Amino acid sequence: MTSLSASAQWTGKYKAGMNGGHEWNIFLNPPSVQTEDATLRRNDLWINGYFSEFFVNADFKKNTKDGRLKWGTALSGAVYSSTINANRHSYKLYGSYRKKYAPRKYFEFAPEFLRTKRQGVNDNDAVLATPFSYTRFTLPFKLDFYRGNLSWLKTAFGYRYKAYDQTNTGSISYHAGFAGLDLSKKWRKNQVETKLTFSTNLEVRAYRDSTREFEEFDPDDFDPEDREEADELDIETRLWTYVSNDLVYEIKPLKRPYELSFGLYTTLRLDRDQRNAYREWAPGISGGWDLEKVKLRGSLRYVNRSYPNRQVGESESPLTYQFVRASVQAEVPLTDHWDFRIRGNMINRKSSNTARTRAFRGYFNSLVEVGVVLKL
Repeated sequence: MTSLSASAQWTGKYKAGMNGGHEWNIFLNPPSVQTEDATLRRNDLWINGYFSEFFVNADFKKNTKDGRLKWGTALSGAVYSSTINANRHSYKLYGSYRKKYAPRKYFEFAPEFLRTKRQGVNDNDAVLATPFSYTRFTLPFKLDFYRGNLSWLKTAFGYRYKAYDQTNTGSISYHAGFAGLDLSKKWRKNQVETKLTFSTNLEVRAYRDSTREFEEFDPDDFDPEDREEADELDIETRLWTYVSNDLVYEIKPLKRPYELSFGLYTTLRLDRDQRNAYREWAPGISGGWDLEKVKLRGSLRYVNRSYPNRQVGESESPLTYQFVRASVQAEVPLTDHWDFRIRGNMINRKSSNTARTRAFRGYFNSLVEVGVVLKL
């Protein structure tokens, strides 16, 4: 990618693109739902549609005596033909200051702001029915230590705030503190570079779930004090703790145009209400191939998530999800700065819940898109 001078000391990299495609089951609905009057099928529940998408990314970098400064922005949006409620856009602003404060020791501060907008509520898990629109702010601090012999110890800790858009019935937000540690080691032998990374992370989220219930009233017999009482918020707090441990092995031949990554990812969520606690394990593989006329990327991951204390269905068996997540992408260079891109994503979630409700159900979502990318 060619760098352009943004000033005497800053350098910039820019990327923009236009895509068109089709998405199935945009709002992640189950294949069927039983109501009091009828059984709703896929044709009633799923919203599919063609979309046009754009994105613009800009990254800037400045080297200093003992470190470097970075900042960037990313803007994206999509317009759907089937329903205006599916339209989405997002904006991200991020920065980073990294400094070498001692031999083999580095400090980094990397704040990030993200705003995502889309109509609708994701209620397929029911415990927290969160809108698709939200604002998120993250303040991470990092301390990295080079241990010699291609080995690193990296740590991170910080604060995160996320607020979902308010709905007619209330709002949901959380404050979180997090900490993490990565230990990695590289080996280079026989023109092959391999890397093993172990990561462990802890995040504690304090949720605030505010629900407002409106009562019907007669406008001819209206008492403002009664209305004020009816509009009082029912506030519920939750404290969820996430513990994750990952092990990733990477292979990259130095004289061949491909790389592979194999990982095992585990997550444990703890909750005072034991029904919402779960444990998850997920093996995955990803790879990339940079051939002469095409660049290929792909990933595949299986996820098993179990709630040992939440019973669902007529048999009241423990709730279990099984996910399959897959993605593929191909880029073909057209000129020095233009690429043709085609990509596809798929999520298929199976659930042990046999009841035909909206909550705790399986769903299928996929999309395919093609477009062009400009890189400067």
